[in-house]
Amino acid sequence: MPIQPETGPPATSTARGGRSVASAARRPRVDGPPMRRFERYVMRGPSCWIWTGSFYANGYGRISIRGRDVLVHRFAYAEFVGAIPVGSQIDHVCRNRACVNPKHLRLATNKQNNEHQAVRADNRHGFRGVGFNPRTGKYRTRVQHNGREYRAGEHETPELAAEAVRQLRLRLFTHNEYDRKGG
Repeated sequence: MPIQPETGPPATSTARGGRSVASAARRPRVDGPPMRRFERYVMRGPSCWIWTGSFYANGYGRISIRGRDVLVHRFAYAEFVGAIPVGSQIDHVCRNRACVNPKHLRLATNKQNNEHQAVRADNRHGFRGVGFNPRTGKYRTRVQHNGREYRAGEHETPELAAEAVRQLRLRLFTHNEYDRKGG
């Protein structure tokens, strides 16, 4: 099945699990059809199917198809579900970039994919859309949607701010199962 080429970041110098690319390259080469190579590097768990092959620096898996690197979750979607329309993205419902389980992948627009983002690793409070205002000593809320910024006020605790911003996202976003399930 044809897969749209992706221009991803350069390959990382270390693969998952701390293996260097050099040591990963020492593994026996798996030739043959792309699906055979795909299966060789997938660890099927009870929920997620974890890609154990090589990765881009941003944490997304990659596989070489006819001499071109392809995002492995796009390959999995195309093989197991069907063609990916031009301009569409594949969203990880489970939020695990290493997952290639087709049941955890869905078509999404860029807007929908952004609505489904997880809490950033550099977030100090552990809640998406919540920040601290040192001037007032309260926790402020912020949601980006369609190029506009929305706010749900300032709150005494990060938990109250998180609930206010969750309610705001529920009103604004269409593709946000995480908030719909209660976070």
